[in-house]
This record gives sequence, structure tokens and C-alpha cells, in this order.
Amino acid sequence: MRLAYKSGCRHLFIGFESIMQTSLNQVNKAFNKVERYKENIKRIHAHGISLQAGIVLGFDHDTGDVFDRTLEFFIETGVQNASFNMLTPYPNTPLFNRLKAEGRILTRIGQSTTPAPTLCSSQKT
Repeated sequence: MRLAYKSGCRHLFIGFESIMQTSLNQVNKAFNKVERYKENIKRIHAHGISLQAGIVLGFDHDTGDVFDRTLEFFIETGVQNASFNMLTPYPNTPLFNRLKAEGRILTRIGQSTTPAPTLCSSQKT
């Protein structure tokens, strides 16, 4: 971090994806360790670098309070900026194939090989 700051880095974007480890594990992103987020954010800030967090909402384990919990986490840790995206099951990905097999893909826009918005049910049937 010291060298990053020295080189002129003043802001980082980090794709945390979720503050719920169960959600990260489900989409094979277990290498993101929620228990280390606070420590890592503190280390980045200690070097004078601000942070933008990338978050995805709509995982199976997300409940209605995920919005408040995520906001509270960012306030607590001092994250300066965040980008929020909805979970999008792109065609021909493991997520898309799983949701399709579960009958949770409701509509599709675009060609099957083109990433396009897809509406899926948030509830397992």
C-alpha cells in the first residue's frame, strides 16, 4: 500500500461482491473473505487511499435487511463510495444454468450468447 500511494494511487475499487460469506461461497468466490474486509479497509485507509466498494445484491442468502446491513458496514468501516449491482445470471454461466434448472429464470432479453438483463425469481421453488 505504501508503494501504491507513493506511485500516485489515491483511490481503489474493490469488488467485495457481498458482506455475506454464504453468498460468496455459493457463487464460488470463497477467496473473498468477509472476516478480513474490515482489516483490509483499515489498512488501505491507513495509507491515505480511499475506497470504492463493488457490491452485488440479490443472492439467495440475501434477505430484506441486506440493504441496511451493507450500508451500516460501509459507514462503520468508512468506505467512501460504493457501486451496487443486482445479481445478473449471464447466459451459459453456472449461475444461469442453476437458476434455469430450478425454474427461476422468468424472462430473457437478447441472444443466448449475449450478456443481457435476465429477470429471475428470488425465491427457490
